[in-house]
Amino acid sequence: MSREDTAERVYRLALAEARSFGVTRVARLTALDTIGIPVYQAIRPRGLSLAVSQGKGRSDHAAIMSALMECLEMSYAETIAPDLTGVSAAELSSELPYRLEALRHYGDDRLAESTPTSWVRGRTLSDGRATWLPWDGISLDSTIRPLFRPVFAPSSAGQAAGVCRTRAISHALLELLERHSVHLLGQSSRMPRRLSAEELIDNELGGRLAGSDVEIRLYDATQISRFPCVMAFLRSPELASVVAGSACRPTYAEAATDALMEAIQCRATVVAGSRDDLHLRNPPGPPPEMWDAPPLSRAEPPSAVQVLSDLVRTLEELAAGPVVAVDLRRQDEELYVVKCVVPGLEH
Repeated sequence: MSREDTAERVYRLALAEARSFGVTRVARLTALDTIGIPVYQAIRPRGLSLAVSQGKGRSDHAAIMSALMECLEMSYAETIAPDLTGVSAAELSSELPYRLEALRHYGDDRLAESTPTSWVRGRTLSDGRATWLPWDGISLDSTIRPLFRPVFAPSSAGQAAGVCRTRAISHALLELLERHSVHLLGQSSRMPRRLSAEELIDNELGGRLAGSDVEIRLYDATQISRFPCVMAFLRSPELASVVAGSACRPTYAEAATDALMEAIQCRATVVAGSRDDLHLRNPPGPPPEMWDAPPLSRAEPPSAVQVLSDLVRTLEELAAGPVVAVDLRRQDEELYVVKCVVPGLEH
C-alpha cells in the first residue's frame, strides 16, 4: 500500500469513527492566521480530558485527519479500564522489569511496592515479555481525579494511532524522545546551535512561508545522534507571542519540517484561543543572543566526539550511574581495545 493510499484510508477511518468518540464539529483555523498552512480543530464537548484537539497538514484532508486522530488517541486513553485492581507491585515483582520510581509520579509516600494499585497489561518491545503498568499513569480521565489521589502522573506524550502498528509505535517513541531531549536542553546551560531553515525545509513549505512576515528559527536539541531533535520558533509583528514546536525524527530535514508544522499549529491555536490547555502551550521565546545567532549547516553528520558525548550522557541518565571504560590494550599501540561497563544497566 502506498503512502497516499494509507493516508486516504486513515482519513476515511477517522471520519467514520469521529462521531463514535464524541466529535461534534470540525473547525477550520487556517484563515485566522496569515501563513496559510491548513490547521483544523476537532471538538469533543464530552471529552474527559481535553475538549479541543488540533491538527495540521499540507492539505485540508491531512489537517482534518490529524485533528481527528488526536481525538481518537485521547478518547481511548480516557476510557481505558484497568485489567487488574487492588494488587501491589510487590505481588507482581516477577513481572515488572522496571523500578516504580522510574515512572512519572507525584513523589509522595504512597510510592511503595506494598501499595495496592490498578494495572493495565503491556509488553516489552525488545522481547515481547508480558508486564504491567499502573493504570493511573495511563488513563487520561480527568473526571476521576477529584475522587482519588493518583500516585502516577499521566501524560498524552507517547500516544499514537495509525493503520500500521509498527509506525504508530515508532511515532510514539519518537515523541517521548523529543520530550526527553527538549527537557534535557532546558536543564542545560549550553546554548543550542541554530540550524539553517533554508537547508532543511523543502521548497514547497518554504515557499508558502516566504509570503508571510513570520520569522523562523530552528535549533538543534538532539540528545541521541541517531535521532535528531529540532525546535522551531516563530514570531511576527502581528502576534505578541513567540510560538514553538519541536520534533524528533530519523533525519534533520524530517525533524525540522515537523517541528515547524507543530509551531504553525501552535500559532493558530494561540490565535483561536479555544484550546483547553492553552496556558501550557505558550513557552517564552529564546533570548536575543540565541535568536540572533548565525545558522550552522548540519549537512555533515555529527562527529565521533559528539556521538560519544550523546551516548555517555544518555546512558548515565538511563542507568542513573557512571559509564566506565577500561583499556584492555596499551594506548601506545595503533589499535585500541576497550571494555565498557554501565552499572545498573540490564543486559
